[in-house]
Amino acid sequence: MNKVERFEGEAPKLKGDGSIRYHLWTDDQGALFVQLSANEVDTASPGTLDQYLFPVAEYIDRRCEESQLNVTQGLRVETESLERVENNNTSAFLKAVLRHLFPCSMKA
Repeated sequence: MNKVERFEGEAPKLKGDGSIRYHLWTDDQGALFVQLSANEVDTASPGTLDQYLFPVAEYIDRRCEESQLNVTQGLRVETESLERVENNNTSAFLKAVLRHLFPCSMKA
């Protein structure tokens, strides 16, 4: 896995105030992955996020749907193994990032 150096994106949240900071990664075949890195919101208890990698190709076609993405697995960077995601914020945060990278007015 290769991190896209010197890039950090910031996507506005789908609802409420704040934003999600993220990084991009690629694998050896050129597939694009998103890593959520920070929940930027002015509150004492911001929602948590997972630092897994999520494959863009798996979710891009559903980024503009009203339904949740239902993200259940992420790729751990250190081991490159899939692990269960047990965080209810991940689906919404990933959708916000995908909409930031690929606005709904664009075809995937």
